Amino acid sequence: MRLVVDVAGRELEVDADLTESVEVLRNQVFSLLDVSVEDLDVILDGFGPLSDDIDLSRISFPTNRLLLRHRIDQLPSDWTECCTGLFLSSPALQPASQVLNLHVCQGCAGLCRAGSPAELDIHKEPFRCQCIGTDECLFACRKEEWYPLEAQKQVSTQLTKACQTLWKSYFGAGIDEFSIGMRRNREVLRLYEDPGLQEAARKLIPKETLEARQAALSTALPGRDGYLEQLLTWFKSEFFTWTNAPKCQQCGAATENTGSAQPTAEELRYTARRVETYSCPQGHITRFPRYNHPGKLLETRTGRCGEWANCFGLILRASGYETRVVLDYTDHVWNEAWSELQKRWLHCDSCEAKLDSPLLYEQGWGKKLTYVFAESIYGVKDVILRYTKDFAEVKKRRGQVPEPWIALYTKDVSRRLRSSLQPADFKRMQERDESEDLELQQGRVVSTGEVQPRESGDLAWRHARGELGSACAPTEEQKVPSEEAKSQVTPDKPTPATPFPDSKPTEEAKVSPSPPLPDPKTSKSDIKQKVARAFLQLTAGCSKADCSNEHCASSGKGRKMGASEAAALALKLVASGQFRLCG
Repeated sequence: MRLVVDVAGRELEVDADLTESVEVLRNQVFSLLDVSVEDLDVILDGFGPLSDDIDLSRISFPTNRLLLRHRIDQLPSDWTECCTGLFLSSPALQPASQVLNLHVCQGCAGLCRAGSPAELDIHKEPFRCQCIGTDECLFACRKEEWYPLEAQKQVSTQLTKACQTLWKSYFGAGIDEFSIGMRRNREVLRLYEDPGLQEAARKLIPKETLEARQAALSTALPGRDGYLEQLLTWFKSEFFTWTNAPKCQQCGAATENTGSAQPTAEELRYTARRVETYSCPQGHITRFPRYNHPGKLLETRTGRCGEWANCFGLILRASGYETRVVLDYTDHVWNEAWSELQKRWLHCDSCEAKLDSPLLYEQGWGKKLTYVFAESIYGVKDVILRYTKDFAEVKKRRGQVPEPWIALYTKDVSRRLRSSLQPADFKRMQERDESEDLELQQGRVVSTGEVQPRESGDLAWRHARGELGSACAPTEEQKVPSEEAKSQVTPDKPTPATPFPDSKPTEEAKVSPSPPLPDPKTSKSDIKQKVARAFLQLTAGCSKADCSNEHCASSGKGRKMGASEAAALALKLVASGQFRLCG
């Protein structure tokens, strides 16, 4: 049989007698080369190394190529001598070379394809060795021989740590900024386990009243899940309040945002890292510390979504629920609670009193989600698949940090947080993760409760954020508030130094007209939605050049007004019946 011998980029031919031993074939091959027999392994392409005890006559030759590669007498000591793609499930940042027109990892380049070290480069983007997934991965045929199962686990661990180090060296600033919100969430989650704080929360929860309300409802969910519904309703309607701009602490008048101030020592004690300042018409200054400490929030009982989620998480723990804080990088925070009845995590938004409605933000509010992470005292998980119906589109907007780093980061944090668990508890957490992974992959059907616009926050604030749903969604230009609106609009949570914006709109999206407004006469929406339509018409118009409606921005008959003034006028027009939708 005529065989082609590949060695160091050269190809030689040899006529092999398959009735002879491998030793004879080896000597026949090496007679053509000026190298020692002991230095090279003979590998049959697609089969593997040819040991001396193999009967050549019984081999079904997949190809006629013999590959000569340097023999390795012991396990490679450096992780870069391993084929990264064979040991890691995801592409990773790694040293690589270009050999024979293929981009291959350093392990394959050095051990299998005789790549020159001078060609080495560090790939700064997710990279997978091009040998993987082809019939030409020469390293793969020696993996089992070199790496027994236990050794493979060790190599995988080494590779993971080394790749994390490389990611941080290239993306350190972005990664630190990206993970800061999750690190702060862990501070809050640890406070949830404080017995004193839990007892303080339990004293404020009207447990018997909530249980009675649950029993009186024929539509209530069974058991603890039904109680969770009542807990959400009570928290929103009777316990916590929303603050867009606080009332003046001296005269009680309305205020406008004037900027920020340094937190005092007392405010920092309760983790108010940022303090907003507001001024009333009399010039009095009111401070609004953005407290994160759940114990302090039991006292103040007000804030925006960050405060709501931090406080409600403690209420959940005090009520016996395992809880998560969920961070949405497009500026929202909520909770998840573990349902023992359903054996899964349930979405809980206390600002909206919504239970198990995870598609609310994308399908109802119209948010363009990017990253959504859920954190408990036992780990952190990327749960974006629970909150979107179209991950392919979401993925186009994700690009602030490398995707492989996210998987490494979440696994590493979870492993550290679970390090003190007993083996049985550790196994239970792993089983939960596996079950949740299956659930996330399956997706869910949109429910009627998930197609509603945002309710929390005043109208101008919600409009400026673009969270009034598709019927009232502003265009990209309309999302930019006036100077007056900017003074009223403040974020849900402390804004990071480096924001995570959505992808830039396409040229087509920039020039598209405003979406048509539904006729309020035929709409089944409540007074809030009518006010929202009026506000949009007053500020954005109907896009008709010949509009004659004096209460439409497109007519040019009215003066320009700020968001707060427009919101007040919209409410007045709807309440008096004077609002007329453009035809």
